[in-house]
Amino acid sequence: VARDTHLRVQHRRLRVANEVGPGARVAHRLVRRQQAQAQRRALLVTAGTDHRQPGGQPGVRGHRRHQAAHDGARRHQFAEHRLWHAKKRQQFGVPLGKFEGIQKPLSQVIAYSYLLESLRLYTLSALDQGIKPAIVTAIAKHASTEYARKVVNDVMDVLGGAGISLGPRNKIAPFYIAAPIGITVEGANILTRTLVIFGQGAFRAHPYAFAEIDALEKNDLAAFDRAFWGHVLHVMKNSVLSILFSWTRGWLAHPFSYSREAKYYRRLTWASTSFAWLADFCMATLGGKLKFKESITGRLADLIANLYLVSAVLNRVRAEKPADPEWQIAKYTLDHLFYEIQVAFEDLYQNLHLPLLTWTRMNPYSRRVSDKSVGLVSNLVFDHPEVVERLTASAYQPKDPKDHLILMKRAAAMYLEIAPLLKKARKTATLTESERAQLKTWNELYTDVIQVDAFTEEEFHRGG
Repeated sequence: VARDTHLRVQHRRLRVANEVGPGARVAHRLVRRQQAQAQRRALLVTAGTDHRQPGGQPGVRGHRRHQAAHDGARRHQFAEHRLWHAKKRQQFGVPLGKFEGIQKPLSQVIAYSYLLESLRLYTLSALDQGIKPAIVTAIAKHASTEYARKVVNDVMDVLGGAGISLGPRNKIAPFYIAAPIGITVEGANILTRTLVIFGQGAFRAHPYAFAEIDALEKNDLAAFDRAFWGHVLHVMKNSVLSILFSWTRGWLAHPFSYSREAKYYRRLTWASTSFAWLADFCMATLGGKLKFKESITGRLADLIANLYLVSAVLNRVRAEKPADPEWQIAKYTLDHLFYEIQVAFEDLYQNLHLPLLTWTRMNPYSRRVSDKSVGLVSNLVFDHPEVVERLTASAYQPKDPKDHLILMKRAAAMYLEIAPLLKKARKTATLTESERAQLKTWNELYTDVIQVDAFTEEEFHRGG
């Protein structure tokens, strides 16, 4: 479906291009060629997986898994291109990545890449065991495509003119153009968020709701009584725990520890209990109207999706036990996710007309990520390049030494070596022959890397 949709879009673009002249035709041919290359690179990540159900028919869950892995591949390429660009590109003699205005999108690229890799590993671990979690794969598809779109937008913001000048040097524009495909196919994200995640998940995951409906359909009063009173006790227990956890900020929840990730486990328990109570409240007060309250079910879906993403990140932290530089990325990601949870709760309380619960603004799960965390994460590009290498380890690596990404890496690595000499050259003209040769090599490489593609008239008319 994605391929067919992509081809239809390309054909429409080419028809328009044929009407406006050869220049547009060349540009669209370049886009088409780069998109084909990008698709082949992305498929390396999903090679060897089976996305079909028995009988040879494509399965929705299989396509969702493919979509999540495909967007993971694209996100790795976005991140790698963006990080090396911020490191080698300079303005006023300062790398772009050192400007605070650039550090915000740079830190988001790093954190979202870490988040989506955690999501991919966590979700595929269930699929590898033969489990077929329909709601989880819907969450994975929705989150991976939405965060991939955010990452490519951040990358384009920083690349500026280099991001819209088409050609072999521009690795990002094809993905930017293709981003809506992942958003709309295999279940449009609006539909997934407002109807599927909570609408189906409320009955699949609830310990009593499905049993109550099943008992009513079978006219089994004894089974209904057991499910109903169990449901009542479930709501009462969650109500009490939600209040206690809110008053103590989760300190009554497990674990009773001062480890760096313990507070996030406590917040996860606190938020999960509040979500469980609120979901029951919505089902009890709105009843059948809830399925038409898509703004409410969408926010409930945001809650359950972000709780799942928190679980994925904490699972990766527990498995990898990252050192402090990489822990800063995990911490940034967790703070961001709990802030999204806080926003969803506040919006629900406001629109459900529960003014007494708006006091949670004074006792939030998390606040917006601080400027200090933004600086710590973005500076990892300069202070701990090995973290960046691990972050983009599964990205496609070009073999051609003249490939623009390879040249960017060389320029970034050379900048770290030559930075003291550049400072010296700005202060004095007294340089040795060896230093002058180094500066000449650097200037040639830097000038080449920051260029965008240019074509002769002959290349232009034959399509590159």
